[in-house]
Amino acid sequence: MIVVRNTFQIKFGRMKEARELWDLTGPFYTPVMETTHKDAAAMATDMQNEASQAAFGAWYQKFIPLVDSGHRELYTIVE
Repeated sequence: MIVVRNTFQIKFGRMKEARELWDLTGPFYTPVMETTHKDAAAMATDMQNEASQAAFGAWYQKFIPLVDSGHRELYTIVE
């Protein structure tokens, strides 16, 4: 299993707008979203399925102007 952590740096003063679009938040204008997937192939399929939904596209267009930068980290869960 893998954990995918997407971290975004929101533009100063725009966090309230970002929180209205996405009910996740981290410290100091840094929302973090974590998801889990069976493996990298499942992650790719899940992301493609989500991105193909019209509601996601509309949401994403509102979110883009609020973000300065972001990065993705992948972790393998060892049991």
